[in-house]
Amino acid sequence: MRFICFTPAPLSTALLQAGTTSSNVAFNPPSGASLAKMPQAKITTLGSTPAYIEMGSASAVAIVPTITTLGSMPIAAGETKVITTGGQTSLAAITQTGSTTLSITPGTGS
Repeated sequence: MRFICFTPAPLSTALLQAGTTSSNVAFNPPSGASLAKMPQAKITTLGSTPAYIEMGSASAVAIVPTITTLGSMPIAAGETKVITTGGQTSLAAITQTGSTTLSITPGTGS
């Protein structure tokens, strides 16, 4: 497997304040760049509270999983993940308690 370092799209990082109610933010490649050329997003939890994230459209909603309910993907406090966007341009996030800030940067690579 070949490892390709993550290359961020210039001037394209969005911030999202996540709390106990789902919120979302659009992140888009800069003008002139296509999603096909920026198929990944680097997501970092900047605060000390973990979050649950969901890719989607402007109406995307993140859900905290429970023992009986499936939910969104977790991202630990201080963790960075690179995920494939699947052409989606919004990220929703929620916390179980408290709040945190996430940074989302479109780009390519891992």
